[in-house]
Formats: sequence, structure tokens, C-alpha cells
Amino acid sequence: MILCRSENNSMKFTHQHSDGTKIEIEMAEHASIDNVLEEFQNFLRACGYVIEYNQCLILEDMDE
Repeated sequence: MILCRSENNSMKFTHQHSDGTKIEIEMAEHASIDNVLEEFQNFLRACGYVIEYNQCLILEDMDE
């Protein structure tokens, strides 16, 4: 699984399965953190991870 910035400063999540299937999600760099987390969650689902639809990724304060 790879996260990178492309030439146009967008974020791109990429994963290539062993069978050659490639999954890519590209987002504008100005996307909100909520949008990025939502799309990354969808990316993980597309890669085969099971995340229930009543659950979501959240930011957590590691100092608490």
C-alpha cells in the first residue's frame, strides 16, 4: 500500500493485488481531513479490509 503526492500535488493511495488488479484513489491536496479519512477508509475496503459501515476512522489525541 502506498501513499504519495503526484505531480499536481494531489494525494494518491495505490495498492496492487498479487493478481495484477490495481486500486487507486486520488484526491485534491486541499481536501478536508474528514474527506481524506473517508476516502482512505473506502480505499482500505477496496483493498479487502473489513470495516463495518457503522464504524469510521477518527483522529485520536495520543496525549490523552
